[in-house]
Amino acid sequence: MDESARNKIFSKLGYECFYCTNAVKWVKSMNLSSLIETVNNGKSVRCEKIEHNVEQSVLKITGRKVECNCTFAREQHKPKSLCNYCCKSFLQEFFGTLLNNKVKAVIDETVILGGERCCATISFI
Repeated sequence: MDESARNKIFSKLGYECFYCTNAVKWVKSMNLSSLIETVNNGKSVRCEKIEHNVEQSVLKITGRKVECNCTFAREQHKPKSLCNYCCKSFLQEFFGTLLNNKVKAVIDETVILGGERCCATISFI
């Protein structure tokens, strides 16, 4: 499958995952400060910490050293597009909804792509 098709299909999966799970309800129940406090106080099973650089309008998300949470990642041959497009799209919906603004997500490291954990950078647009 070509890159454009992978982008379109997997980005839609990330979008749908955000809206068909409880993620949308959960994120609407908080604000950025409460999310950062929850994560940084060790109350998240997926994230270890969130660093907020106010001057640069950037969030650095550091995940815990756990396996991927995605159902599709349970397959023997995990598609890298899950990270490159699906997770990226999910994060953009998640933080865009939380901040009520468009954001750009960059995937910095993932377990599927060979890293120890999943990490991302969120930039406010």
